[in-house]
Amino acid sequence: MVARAIRPSKDKLYAQAQAAIEDLRCDVDFFQRYQYIAELPSTFEPESDEAVLRAVCRFLLGLNADHSAWVYGVDHDRRLVYVVASGGPLGRPAVEHLTIGAATTMGGCVQHATARLIVDCTAEQGYPRSDEEPTTGSVICVPIVADATCAGAILYHAQTSGSFASRDLEQLRSLATVAGVTISAIRQRKHAEWLATHDELTTLLNRRGVESECERIEAADGEVRVVLFMDIDKFKAINSSHLHAGADQVLREVALRFQTACGASATVGRWGGDEMIAIVSLAEANAVRMAEQIVESFRSAPTVGGTITVTIGGTIWKAGESLLVAANRADTAMMRGKEAGRDRAEFET
Repeated sequence: MVARAIRPSKDKLYAQAQAAIEDLRCDVDFFQRYQYIAELPSTFEPESDEAVLRAVCRFLLGLNADHSAWVYGVDHDRRLVYVVASGGPLGRPAVEHLTIGAATTMGGCVQHATARLIVDCTAEQGYPRSDEEPTTGSVICVPIVADATCAGAILYHAQTSGSFASRDLEQLRSLATVAGVTISAIRQRKHAEWLATHDELTTLLNRRGVESECERIEAADGEVRVVLFMDIDKFKAINSSHLHAGADQVLREVALRFQTACGASATVGRWGGDEMIAIVSLAEANAVRMAEQIVESFRSAPTVGGTITVTIGGTIWKAGESLLVAANRADTAMMRGKEAGRDRAEFET
């Protein structure tokens, strides 16, 4: 059984941020220069991880004009850590890419080394290396962690050896902590906003999301739209035979196949339970053919739960009427299809 990551509460996030800020108060001079970034959780309203990382880089560059800074973000798809922002005397980043594994194991203060050597030590494992010539100096490297995963990394470089003390390393770690807490808060807010309009299981729009999306659609703009209402036949039996986890897998696959079949321009959502809705811009005859093809596709291509069937009801969304009225009419057509034996498409005029 795979354990699910537990998201820290907002109170816990701010407690972590406050602890990091209090650590910095030990050095009044540093804290005064650090104040802008230290107040991120309460006063800064960034919209993305990258906005936080760019703010971190601006702060570091303002500390000392003779030092260079590179702040990395994470590309989870490519499993790489890439440069979000950089600056300082060295110009181009000494290390343009790291692997997530290399960034996560950062955390040292190298006094007599080159920036390139930070990844040279793991080059035998196939990590990317820079083509730049080595630059002697001191380097601090720390990861930025949010929600127990690597969200980025900081590489801070001084041109002379022995420039950094252990205090500098601890202060940079505190900076990374504040950045990580802020990124985590952003992600929590965005996830909450997403959940307000989406179904977490299928990732389709939920009923509220469909209604909100359709508020922007004018039924009287001259374009014909059809509402399709789909229900999985005998889903209670599927739920009983496959238990909840298996039934959830079936729902996810059915949702994906329904969304794909309706096309990228359609508004597709989970209306409730095993009922799904789609609003498509098609003439009625074309919508009938689409619905029949969807029914046939489920009949002929088994899902993860085996062969299932679906019943679809459809109707024209008439000019001047609400989505709810059209959806109820499509639902009526779908129920008529159920009564006629299921596994079919029915349209209500």
